[in-house]
Amino acid sequence: MSKKKNKKFKAHHHQPTYQPAVSPVAPSVQSTGNATVTTMPEAPVKEAPLDEISVLNKKYAYVRRDVGKLLIVLTSLAILFVAIYFLGTKTDILTMVGNWIYKIGHFSI
Repeated sequence: MSKKKNKKFKAHHHQPTYQPAVSPVAPSVQSTGNATVTTMPEAPVKEAPLDEISVLNKKYAYVRRDVGKLLIVLTSLAILFVAIYFLGTKTDILTMVGNWIYKIGHFSI
């Protein structure tokens, strides 16, 4: 194998993840007067496996942030366009600004 193919193979080769071994638990013996009581200690609490949705939420958290920013920008633009529309219908400001830009820019259409 060439070096390039060997590097590609090593990059995609996955090592098994480390999982700690669970030690066996011995029962405890208590004697109370005439009777001997054997109790099992509480088993260690195992973590519940993460479901696929929570894994994807962690993996693609940046997408949620970007979509939120995009929604803010689109909402702002929609509000701005509505404000400009009503400003244009109620006043003559937009026409005066357009004529001023045309005069300053020396545009020939």
